[in-house]
Amino acid sequence: MRTPKLPPNSFQLTLELINDEDVNIKMAHSFGEDQDDLDEVGDFYTSVLFGLQYYLAHNAEMLARMGDLLVYTKMLEDEAEGIAFEPDDALKEAIADKKVVDIKSRMN
Repeated sequence: MRTPKLPPNSFQLTLELINDEDVNIKMAHSFGEDQDDLDEVGDFYTSVLFGLQYYLAHNAEMLARMGDLLVYTKMLEDEAEGIAFEPDDALKEAIADKKVVDIKSRMN
């Protein structure tokens, strides 16, 4: 698999599916080649890429479950955006009749 030329200060993590069970994981970067002041940041993200490469090779199932949870959480958040609280008439009457305790005044 050929790696395309990367823009300056870029990293790339490529997953090539070989068959149902095997994945070829490749990394490439164009960071810190000409910029000494960015070497520390480049080293940090190179380490991040190595960590990702390790997890993809040895613990992909955990990453997949985490991704499933994030997708599910996003779906719940999207559904919740259309939900607005509307107080019941009984609650409105109780507030009007001062049958509801003001928590703020009781906490001080």
